[in-house]
Amino acid sequence: MNESDTHWSDHVRMAAYAGFLPAIVFLGPLVAILGLALVWLVLPEPNDRE
Repeated sequence: MNESDTHWSDHVRMAAYAGFLPAIVFLGPLVAILGLALVWLVLPEPNDRE
């Protein structure tokens, strides 16, 4: 019975990994773009000090 539980838990792990992989690939660049946009909007331009 222990081998059967391990077998099904391996399948669940593989399914979760396959299901979340597209989300991880999409969220990585999205977070980078949002971070750059936030920095671009928050930091003042150098010419504004004149």
